[in-house]
Amino acid sequence: MPKKVENERMLTLLLINSFLSIFWYIFLPIYGTADLFVGFVVGALALSIYERGYGRRIWWLLSFFGFVVWEIVLSNAKLAWWILHPELEFKPGVVAVPLTLDSDFEIIVLVTIITLTPGTVSIDLRQDEKGRNVVYIHGFFVEDPDAFRHEIRETFERRLALVTRGGWE
Repeated sequence: MPKKVENERMLTLLLINSFLSIFWYIFLPIYGTADLFVGFVVGALALSIYERGYGRRIWWLLSFFGFVVWEIVLSNAKLAWWILHPELEFKPGVVAVPLTLDSDFEIIVLVTIITLTPGTVSIDLRQDEKGRNVVYIHGFFVEDPDAFRHEIRETFERRLALVTRGGWE
């Protein structure tokens, strides 16, 4: 099945899951607004039986949210440590990171998450001579530009591709 058709199918299942959540809330109001969450979980489980790929996507989405929150907390702690210890040096730098993500939605989510993470700011998006999108990122702690690129690619970009595409090239 082509990726575009599969992605449209997953979005349709997410919409159905949202409606199931609302119906659960309307017809079984036990816990109040928490019933929306309960209805979503029950709907996700039911739809995962129908379409296994949907369950994986939901799992990747939840793990992606958890990962982003964890990275924001870690970056905040690193910046706080640096502020409290002014004798420590930081190595700021701007690094060009070529992207494998190509849809506007994926790129917007990626650069927003990079910018939300303390110590990094997405400053520009351009295309290189091969036509690939390249995002320029300023980081406070850039010791090795290649390691920085690898970290962005293997953490944020790979996890986002799992959610939006169901796989990583």
